[in-house]
Amino acid sequence: MTAAMRLAECRRHCSNAVTAILAAELAGTVAVNSVCPGWVKTDMGGAGATGDVAEGADIAVWLALDAPVTLTGKLARRGAIELCEQSFG
Repeated sequence: MTAAMRLAECRRHCSNAVTAILAAELAGTVAVNSVCPGWVKTDMGGAGATGDVAEGADIAVWLALDAPVTLTGKLARRGAIELCEQSFG
């Protein structure tokens, strides 16, 4: 595994941890979720990316407008909702 891959994995775990912590702290007040738009054609994703920006935005729009208000502490990505599985006590 390259250093860049390890860094990306670390960033993902940190994002999940912050999501889980904020979801627990703000439970009953506001829903807190993370979004992974997938590999989309942007300056960061590059021309070789397989998705377009509208596809990447779909999940964020769904969370903001249509997701159940009880959905919190999750990582949402196209086609899946996953629990941010860190527990902090």
